[in-house]
Amino acid sequence: MAKRDVAKQRRKQIISGLYDCLAHKGHEEVSIRDIARAANVSYGALHYYFCDKKEITLAFVDDFVRRQEEKFEGLASSVCSWERLRIMIETATQELVFNERTARVFLNLYHTGCTDDEVRKILLNSYKRFRKAVQGVIEYGISRGEFAEVDPKQAALLIVCALEGLYLQVAMDRSICEKAAADKLLFETIGVHLNPRGRSM
Repeated sequence: MAKRDVAKQRRKQIISGLYDCLAHKGHEEVSIRDIARAANVSYGALHYYFCDKKEITLAFVDDFVRRQEEKFEGLASSVCSWERLRIMIETATQELVFNERTARVFLNLYHTGCTDDEVRKILLNSYKRFRKAVQGVIEYGISRGEFAEVDPKQAALLIVCALEGLYLQVAMDRSICEKAAADKLLFETIGVHLNPRGRSM
């Protein structure tokens, strides 16, 4: 394996190690040694790729958001705007709301972000990028005349807020609703805002 490929694989292992640690305990409680152990790399090797825990956290959040961006951007242009919206909602709920381990990881990060400015900045940037990716889906629908001519930036904010609200509710009580019901509720609620028929501007 080429040296560059080895480095990429090691970084991926370490990011996954942080994910595994945060799925079980808070960010403040996780040590560099914990991450190295979970990633199956030596303490020294970890420091070769990352300076500290904050840098690993940044890499983890960046990797997670980038994968969501790629999924949204990769939606086939032949698919109608409403189908793109449906796929986006189902992907987001699958990746965050109903993925119990990921939900726990981000709850831990949010908790830390309340008192740690560096982690807070990492999360704020991730939200900005996520809203931008959602905005792209809205702009696509508007350009095709399939969505109402709403402010795409505000529509993206509405969608992310709806997803976040559901995420917090499900994180506290996983019996509150099933994924299919949640997807339907989100799609119908957001659809009212984006439906061009019968909407006064």
